Amino acid sequence: MENLTNLTFFGERQQALLRLLLVERDGLTVDELAERLEITRTAVNQHLRSLVQSDYIAKGRARESRGRPSHSYLITSRGMDLFTKQYVWFSSLVLEKIRLDGGGEKLRLIFREMAKTVAESHLEPLQDKPSEERIEALGKLMLELGYEAEVVKGEGGQLPVIKAHNCVYHHLASEYPEVCDFDLQLLEDLSGGTVHHEECMVRGGSCCRFRFEKKE
Repeated sequence: MENLTNLTFFGERQQALLRLLLVERDGLTVDELAERLEITRTAVNQHLRSLVQSDYIAKGRARESRGRPSHSYLITSRGMDLFTKQYVWFSSLVLEKIRLDGGGEKLRLIFREMAKTVAESHLEPLQDKPSEERIEALGKLMLELGYEAEVVKGEGGQLPVIKAHNCVYHHLASEYPEVCDFDLQLLEDLSGGTVHHEECMVRGGSCCRFRFEKKE
């Protein structure tokens, strides 16, 4: 799963330590970190222990530090992902270009095609399952994709409903509602039925609610 934590999750010292290692890509030793951060070696080791355990920092090669061999510590790719990235801004530029060139229908087509590609990689284990089991599996998949999703039992013999309490691309969807076509196509392909987007957070709903209907 994607790492959703950001730098503000950490204390001031750990943030400063991570920023140092982001700049010093060859790594720094405990002594060097203690000197730069103006804290004790014991405090540095405490911070490193936690960050290494969480895979934000890794132990590097041994080298001399103040006359004794000491390991350097390096920031990992997981650690670098803590720092702000302008994915939404860049994505907006791309989507706006597509919309200008081909209109909203072009955007919908692209999102539908993308969803079909994703669905193909998840479809095989679902093909022989009844609709109810497919929907349960879809709820788990949405959790893996970053949605706070739950599967709710259907009323009056209806199929279960999926409620997502967050939108993983809310900002983009508020500007480009065609983004929602990705979810709809993905859920339709994997459920094998028709999906009704009954409630949408972008349109003022308290959640995104997807109702499933078997194809006749």
